[in-house]
Amino acid sequence: ATLADRGLMLLEEGTDAAMDVTVKGKRWEGSWMDSSSIRVIVELKNVTAPGIQRVPYQRSVVSRFDNVVQVTKSSISMATVNISELYSKQVEVKCELVGNVAEGYNAGQLQMSHSEIEIWGQQELIDQVAYAKVKLDIGSATGSISETLEVQYYTAEGEMLDSAGIRTTVEKIQVSLPVFVTKELRLTMNYIAAPGARFRSMSAKLDPATIMVSGPAEVLRDREAIVLGDFDLLSVGNGESTHTYGITVPDGCTNLSGV
Repeated sequence: ATLADRGLMLLEEGTDAAMDVTVKGKRWEGSWMDSSSIRVIVELKNVTAPGIQRVPYQRSVVSRFDNVVQVTKSSISMATVNISELYSKQVEVKCELVGNVAEGYNAGQLQMSHSEIEIWGQQELIDQVAYAKVKLDIGSATGSISETLEVQYYTAEGEMLDSAGIRTTVEKIQVSLPVFVTKELRLTMNYIAAPGARFRSMSAKLDPATIMVSGPAEVLRDREAIVLGDFDLLSVGNGESTHTYGITVPDGCTNLSGV
């Protein structure tokens, strides 16, 4: 992060912090040691310019061997690092859809958490990147899909690049694809009966009896009817009467019938 703030980056090529160390301690303890038992931290905070340079490092043994063994010799006194100027640019993020929604379903507008990302690295590599891409496999979707996908980088000719030397703050993209279905739903009432006011002694008609609704597949999958509201049968007098109710469709749905 410190290097990036200065417009610099560490290159793998030309960087060497490998070393041989000699440790002294009890034979039993020393026999359990391997390369993971030694921790080496190369200090880059004072690097202010590009180029191959020698910098100090800090060396320690892991806590298990602390105060048990002693490092008596190292093969190098300084680490060699190769520092390059940082080159960055903005690239478009595309999404490739694999598969199709199931028959009778419709795909909505694809949504991505990022439509562009900033990448940086060596200029000769970054200049090859024409766009970034994620791939969403929807199979035969019958419901909305949301996934977090790895970003890949491509040339203008569509050739995928090795992302090892490409840095970005956004390594994964959240992609969502809503899937909609159109369905005919019955309109019903919740009739509240009372002594002397039973529904079986009356007749009722709803107009319209059904409406066409479009909405997220997961919302409408198990939905067969819309309850308009409560109707107290004690309120019915002699003769016929007409009552008007608003039709409230489920959240996220659209009333296609226009009633």
